[in-house]
Amino acid sequence: MSDKRISDKTKAYDWHIIERELDSIYGDAISEADREKQEAETRDQDETRLRHRRRSRRKLAWQAALLALLAMAAFKYMPLFNLDEIKVVGNSYVTAEEVCRMAGVYRGQHILSVSPEDAKTLLMKDLRIERAEVKRLLPNGLMIQVTERQPVLNIPCDYGYIDIDREGLVLAAYRTPAQHQVPQLVGMKVHDLYISDSVKEQAIRDIAAFLGHIGPQAIASLSYVNISNPEHITCLTPDRTEIRLGKLDRPEEKAKICRDFLAELKLSKHPMEYIDLSFDTPFVKLRQENSAPIQFTGGNGTMTANQTAKPAQTEESKAENTAPALPKQADSQKPAAAETKQDKPAAGDKPADKAVKSEQHNPSKDKEGKANAQ
Repeated sequence: MSDKRISDKTKAYDWHIIERELDSIYGDAISEADREKQEAETRDQDETRLRHRRRSRRKLAWQAALLALLAMAAFKYMPLFNLDEIKVVGNSYVTAEEVCRMAGVYRGQHILSVSPEDAKTLLMKDLRIERAEVKRLLPNGLMIQVTERQPVLNIPCDYGYIDIDREGLVLAAYRTPAQHQVPQLVGMKVHDLYISDSVKEQAIRDIAAFLGHIGPQAIASLSYVNISNPEHITCLTPDRTEIRLGKLDRPEEKAKICRDFLAELKLSKHPMEYIDLSFDTPFVKLRQENSAPIQFTGGNGTMTANQTAKPAQTEESKAENTAPALPKQADSQKPAAAETKQDKPAAGDKPADKAVKSEQHNPSKDKEGKANAQ
């Protein structure tokens, strides 16, 4: 076959049709190969990105660790972070030096070496501390806040005296009366109690809780607390003013009235003999006679002072006034009636005077006297 015939036959084919047929036969295989190739390239790119990210994270972690080490070294060796100021707040009986010693902290100590929790635990082991809080004050300060167990009552015991707090816990023991400004208990004595023990007598625990309600300033204004009669408990101030509590019912209300009364007593110009809190309405009696009317307002009621002018008192009336008096009208009228009876002349006084006058003016008796004289 000649070349001319072959070229003519080749021209007779449609090459576009041939390409489509070839694509239909081999196109799917080619597209899958391309797709696998593209996926492989994508995976390689993702792995490359992950490797870069891991390297960058490791680098950052090493840098952070290095900075932390440098910061710790700076904290440890720089004098800027040594304790220069230690504030102690809330102490009155325990000195600041004792508080620091109990907490185990001192000036010049590095602030990172101080553990607030450990210092608090050490403080709470001391009997005199009721609550404690320790905080760092960066860069070189520390604050210690304590709440002390404050003595409220001094009680006689077998070997001397003891101080208790409002919960009845024994804080200190003495051979002589305590030097603290707390009242002394009268009418009861405890036995076999030492420091860190608790009082078991309920009457003493109740009066200690009551004194805890009135506060330390009011406690310092009292000298004695008499609980010999639980129905008529009394307190006495240094100037001999008596506070009659009666029973220890309504302790918070009575504590507020007692606190207000003691504050008013320091400012009052009129000396008072006693205040009676055993009734719903408190009653105040003045010690000074012929004084102007005053009123003291405290608690939930108004206390009216007894200030009527009194006549010259006899020895019996003085004895009655020194005894505890209740503000009942019936009882208060009885001594007044007795006084009026004493002041009025007796029923037989007038006849006696007339008899004396008749004897002076009876001439018959005068003649008989003269005759007898002769």
